Amino acid sequence: MSFSRFIASLLIALIIVSVACSPATPDLSQDLETDSVTPTVQALAPVVSATEESTPVSTEGDTPIPTVEIALRATDPYPAPTTEPTANPRAADAYPVVALEDLEITPSSQFHTCNFSISYPSLTAQTEPFTIPSPQVVITNTRGFRLVDWLPDNQHLLVTQSVSEIPDGQDSPVYVGESIETVNTSSGATAQYVTSKLLGLPSWYEANQSVIYVEEIGEQRILQEVTAGTRSPNTLHTGLGSPFFNIHPDAITFIDDADPVQLSEMALSDNRAISTMMPFLPLVYDSGITTARHVLGSPNGSYLALYDADDFMLANVVNNTACYLDQQFVESTNPEGAQIIQAEWSPNSRYLALVLNPDGVGSLVSQTALVIIDTQTNEAKVIYAINSGSAWNYSIVDFAWSSNNTSLLVVGKVEAAPGANQRLNLVNVENLTAQLGQEEFRIGHWGTSLNWSPDGSKIALNCPTETEGRICIYDASSIGE
Repeated sequence: MSFSRFIASLLIALIIVSVACSPATPDLSQDLETDSVTPTVQALAPVVSATEESTPVSTEGDTPIPTVEIALRATDPYPAPTTEPTANPRAADAYPVVALEDLEITPSSQFHTCNFSISYPSLTAQTEPFTIPSPQVVITNTRGFRLVDWLPDNQHLLVTQSVSEIPDGQDSPVYVGESIETVNTSSGATAQYVTSKLLGLPSWYEANQSVIYVEEIGEQRILQEVTAGTRSPNTLHTGLGSPFFNIHPDAITFIDDADPVQLSEMALSDNRAISTMMPFLPLVYDSGITTARHVLGSPNGSYLALYDADDFMLANVVNNTACYLDQQFVESTNPEGAQIIQAEWSPNSRYLALVLNPDGVGSLVSQTALVIIDTQTNEAKVIYAINSGSAWNYSIVDFAWSSNNTSLLVVGKVEAAPGANQRLNLVNVENLTAQLGQEEFRIGHWGTSLNWSPDGSKIALNCPTETEGRICIYDASSIGE
């Protein structure tokens, strides 16, 4: 979307939001990877969700991945915290956004374009291939998993899996919701929190040892919190304008379905006070969806990335400044610009990695661009491919940051065809080098299939077969050092 068109869209003020969010039960005989992208809000889709025709995985000539099967589905409540929650880090803004212009805090303020220095480098492929030890398969099911994130203890994963029931008098199962669970990656034991028809993805709240999530009840989007063993949620807020939110140590940030639509912050304390943040941000409705429906906060609490497929805003909540990212800097066949598929902050909040589909909304994702925004140097690097060998010359399916803040683990397709296999590749965003993976495999859902543990010691991969869902754990202690 061009900047002028974005500004024109701010005049739209449609208040009623109704988005259908009832996903079908996953069929593991079909490819779970997404190739055609349509930016609709669907249950559990972190950015986009779609389906493609079944493409059998050829195993001819492949060496099976050796696995270690271990105990499954024992009761495993997540242990109580042993340390006090960390203090709110917002006061320490280690990596300020250099070029964001100060804005007068009024609804009529002019909204500026981000003034990044943009370059188009190619990555240099290293001669040493990227290798990783054989994984352990820690849990399986018949429906498939979505990996949400590691818990701070580096041992448990927050995941969801689909739940279906066969109603009386019927022969076919009916989707009833998603089960939110933690998985012990050492034993395979699980603890269930709740089953819900989720919107977006749940998040772990360390201070309460709880899960916070959004579900739709009637025509209301409800922000809920639940602890293990209770399975009875506590309602935090009703009337959200978007199913996406951000948790930092002492508050939740979300888009409120107010008049006008606004960015709100709710204190995670006894009083649960709600305040309006940065009221100059143009969060108007566009065809039933806010122009910034994802709320992605940096780990240090200083920045918010507010985006959907077509629009991207970067806000510094310490300085009350913000800017609009014109996606035309990514070469695109779409007049409205490239489509944002995925975004993730580095652990130290310096870098923001974006994956964009240059061909825009609704098109087959045959190629992607990786964009690395450096908030310390005010640079944006646009990387289309590697200049030697094949890494993601066709598309990136998922990626995860290392704890060293400079390495990205990238899952890239090996060819453009729907249902193509993928490889793991290790990218260094500072020296612009890449180690290309050799092993081919298939992952599950786009954007919810790869997670690197906070201490860098483990990698979790959604690694289904044609007949079952699986979670694989790799020893990553020597990777990205």
